[in-house]
Amino acid sequence: MVEREGEGDRIFWSLRSNNGRSRIECTLVGRSEKSAALICRIDVAGEFWHRGGANIGPGMTNDFYVTLPQVLLDIRSVNSLYEHLIEWQRDKKSFIVSLGVLNEGDQKVEISIGRDENLIYSIEKPACTFTYACGSSMQGKWSFVVDQSCIRLCAEDIGEFVRGVAG
Repeated sequence: MVEREGEGDRIFWSLRSNNGRSRIECTLVGRSEKSAALICRIDVAGEFWHRGGANIGPGMTNDFYVTLPQVLLDIRSVNSLYEHLIEWQRDKKSFIVSLGVLNEGDQKVEISIGRDENLIYSIEKPACTFTYACGSSMQGKWSFVVDQSCIRLCAEDIGEFVRGVAG
């Protein structure tokens, strides 16, 4: 998606959970000087009921918010994610896509659509898992359930993202 912000455009894509409480958002920050890699900020966020307390207030509250400010992504892999999301809408087959840049740095970035034994999921409402690792010192994994509309909207965002990066 491309949003107009002041003097520039914000180029990003997002994938939300089917209950609207969790999301992954990837925003273009720049381009690597060493390769054709994109430098992106990735935010992973979730909301949940207030934990442990009465009288905190009604509804949901922020449960986690993780920002990865300088993730190197391969534009071909981002396009591959787009293609897999389009295919999933037809065949509902699980997939995993590595978005990171091969042979540059120690980051590992993956998104999968399919199974997660810790979630209640189905073929029509699969789990989305985002995995990030930077060497052996930092690793994270977040999962949530998505559905056809979440996947369709994300595919549309990524299509605009790829066009925005190319343009």
